[in-house]
Amino acid sequence: MNAILENKKVEDNLRGFERPDSERHLNDDISTKIVDGLVKTVSEKFSIAKEFYKLKAQLLKQEKLEYYERNVESGSVDKEYSYEESAAIVEKVLEGLDKKFGDIFKRYLDKGLIDVYPKKGKRGGAFCVYVTKSQPAYVMLNHTGRLDDVATIAHEMGHAINNEMVKENQNALNFGISTATAEVASTFMEDFVFEEMAKEADDETRLSLMITKLNSDISSIIRQVACYNFEKELHEKFRENGFLSKEEIGKVFQKHMSAYMGDFVKMSPGSENWWVYWSHIRTYFYVYSYASGLLISKALQRKVKQDKGFIENVKKILSSGISKSVEDIFKEVGIELNEEFWEHGLKEIEDLLNETKELAKKLGKI
Repeated sequence: MNAILENKKVEDNLRGFERPDSERHLNDDISTKIVDGLVKTVSEKFSIAKEFYKLKAQLLKQEKLEYYERNVESGSVDKEYSYEESAAIVEKVLEGLDKKFGDIFKRYLDKGLIDVYPKKGKRGGAFCVYVTKSQPAYVMLNHTGRLDDVATIAHEMGHAINNEMVKENQNALNFGISTATAEVASTFMEDFVFEEMAKEADDETRLSLMITKLNSDISSIIRQVACYNFEKELHEKFRENGFLSKEEIGKVFQKHMSAYMGDFVKMSPGSENWWVYWSHIRTYFYVYSYASGLLISKALQRKVKQDKGFIENVKKILSSGISKSVEDIFKEVGIELNEEFWEHGLKEIEDLLNETKELAKKLGKI
C-alpha cells in the first residue's frame, strides 16, 4: 500500500495535480467543486446509515451488529420468478416510464441479445457489454428465479438503454459514458422495478424488500463516501509522514467506517484490516462514482414522480454520451449538480427509511 501511495504522489507531482483526487475528477470530466459538494452533503447525512443500522439491530434482536454482520438479510422472500415473469414485470415498468424504453427492451428480447441462464464456463454475476457504436450490445445474466434477478434485469437493461440512446444520438467520438454517471440509467430503471414489486407484496415481504433496498443504497452511497474520506486521509497522511504502518492505516480505516455506521455496529477485531480487500482504493478515488450515479438517479426519480413529463429530460441526459462535461449535460435540462440537488437524492433514502420503520412498528417487529 505504501508503494501505491508513493507512486500516486510521484505521478501527481510530475503532472502538477494539487490534490490526490484531482486526476480522477479530470479523467471523469467532472469538476472538483461538484465532487466536494457531493462528499460534504453525504458526510453530513451519515445519520441515515446510523439510523438504519439501529433499526437492523432491533429487527435482528441484537444489541449491536458485528462489523461483518451489517449486510445480513432481515426476513426472506420465498417467491420465485421465472424468466418470463421477470421480463414481464420489467417490460411493464419500462413501458410505463417511456415507450422508447419498452421498445428497446422488446428488441433485445426479440433479437436474442440477452443471455439468460447460468451455464458451464460462463462468468458469474451480470453485466451489459458494449464496445463500439457499430456493434450490438449484449446483456449477460445468470437468472435463477430469485427476487434479485428481477431487479438485475432492470439494472442491466438500464445500461443497455443508455448505450442505445447514446448510439442513436452521438457520433463515434462521443460514444461513451462518464464514470460519474455510469450507474444513473441502471439504478433509475432498477428502482422503479423495485417499487412495482413492493406495491404488489404483502407487508412481511415488503418489509424484507425495503430492508434489502436500504442496505444496497447505504452501501452504494454512504459507505462509498466514507471510503472516499478514508482514501483522502490516507494519501494526506502518507504525504506528511512518508510511511504508514498497517496499524496506522487500520486506525484511519476504522475511524471512517465508524463515522458512517455509528454506535450500532461494532468495530470487531480484525475489522481494522478490512481495507485490504477493497480493490477500488488501488484505482484511486473511483468510489465516489457509485454515490454520484445513484444520487443523480434518485433525484431524477423524484422529479419524474412529481412530473411525468420530466422523463424527456432524463432521455436527453441518457443520450448525451461524452459530448459535454457532466456539469454541462445536466445544466442543459435545468439541473445544477449542487448540494441541494444531492440532498434531493438523499431525501429519497430518508423517506424509505422512515416508511420502513413505520412498517416494522405496524408488524410488531420493533
